[in-house]
Amino acid sequence: NLSKKERKMRTNIIKYLNPRQRGKQQLTSKNILDINVMLWNKIWRMDIIRKYNIRFPDGCEHDDGAFFQMYFCMADTIFITHKRLYHYVWRADSITSSQYNNNPKNKYDNLKVANYVFNFLLQNQAFPKHSLTMTKIFFNCIRYVQRYHLLSPEELVAFCADFNTKISNVLRQQVC
Repeated sequence: NLSKKERKMRTNIIKYLNPRQRGKQQLTSKNILDINVMLWNKIWRMDIIRKYNIRFPDGCEHDDGAFFQMYFCMADTIFITHKRLYHYVWRADSITSSQYNNNPKNKYDNLKVANYVFNFLLQNQAFPKHSLTMTKIFFNCIRYVQRYHLLSPEELVAFCADFNTKISNVLRQQVC
């Protein structure tokens, strides 16, 4: 007895959960938005996680996105499986489902993730190498908050201005 909106949400989530890729994948700035951030269908190398101290951010519901994006920037490859090793139960009030509501539990999570990944890249002196990837992460975050009307225009402009200032400061430091 799902409503039309819930059926559409469920269809979108199922589509997202079924990876288009399989097997060993090269990680490049070109394909960062093509690989879903779900953690359960990938094989991760612990040496990379330990070397770069990749962790889930505290206080963030969409922490899998941050983990995936940090790993993505530090690894060369990842292995993606189509095997059903995880039983996903769809619930209308889940974190995944909340992204399709106009009032998710934490509308700033994607902005926090973008900032968290940006700071991670700076700490690991990896921003110059991954500036294009970070730009794609940032614009994907902006598309998300616009698509679901999560922020007012003023909030969105403030976030963009803040992010622009951070990137400009980093680029200025590199030139000097």
